[in-house]
Amino acid sequence: MAACGGAAASTTRPVPAGPPTAEALRAVEGAAAGALSRTAAVSVALEGGSLFGPGSRTVGTGAFDFSRLRGALSFVPAGTGAGEPVIFTPTAVYVRPPAAAGLLPKGKTWTVADFNDPEALSSSFPKLIAQAETVNPALALSELLWGGAAAAPAGREAVRGQDAARYEVTVDLNRAVAAISGPAQVPFGRAIASEIVALGGAVDGSARPATMRVRAWVAGTGQLVRLALSPPGAGVGAMTTTLGGFGAAVHADPPPAAQVVDVLQLGPTGERENQNGGDSDGG
Repeated sequence: MAACGGAAASTTRPVPAGPPTAEALRAVEGAAAGALSRTAAVSVALEGGSLFGPGSRTVGTGAFDFSRLRGALSFVPAGTGAGEPVIFTPTAVYVRPPAAAGLLPKGKTWTVADFNDPEALSSSFPKLIAQAETVNPALALSELLWGGAAAAPAGREAVRGQDAARYEVTVDLNRAVAAISGPAQVPFGRAIASEIVALGGAVDGSARPATMRVRAWVAGTGQLVRLALSPPGAGVGAMTTTLGGFGAAVHADPPPAAQVVDVLQLGPTGERENQNGGDSDGG
């Protein structure tokens, strides 16, 4: 965990990006593919978004198993002492809000957003999917691999004391959404589709192309050590993800079902389990 800690600035030696090259794109794609096959300690810094409060700076730290799309991070907004633990799985996101917020029914300490629930995929829930999955470290790595269209070398920088090549990468979001596969296909697909729409594009590619700029740092060992981007439309602001401690142990089991309440029960429509006669606790 100490390998990536918080989000302190790296020692910079940037240069203007040169022309895109096939070699640069191969380096970025190879680094992304390698990271997606491993576990790592992770730091996610959010700057200027509204997800954890208007304009706040929030840092999340934890560990992630990218091969299994499971991880646990604790997000701490600037100026607060309490973190919000978040557990990511391929088909659900669990959040433990601060107890002082008083958001949950008695006996419940976690919320779950279940992306396999047909009701959850209707109404305003897709916006929640986009927000939750945007801060999922595996999404940006997957977009880089699935949608990388061009990469230009832009000098070298020290990232956590490790010399790394910096690349300016263009990600084709339509290509990324068409290439989605795996157990997180539904939430990742919804999140990328939201980004495309936010850029004025269309998922079927009928409107103008939707591209996103990503800055990637690749160490001399070929490992992806940092990503910086501003995901469109999700309200998270500028996001910087730093990877380190490859091979780290990851503990990301969902909380006991008895402690979990479905986020749909917390909306303005009231408690779904009372209306529809079923227990919608997550699991």
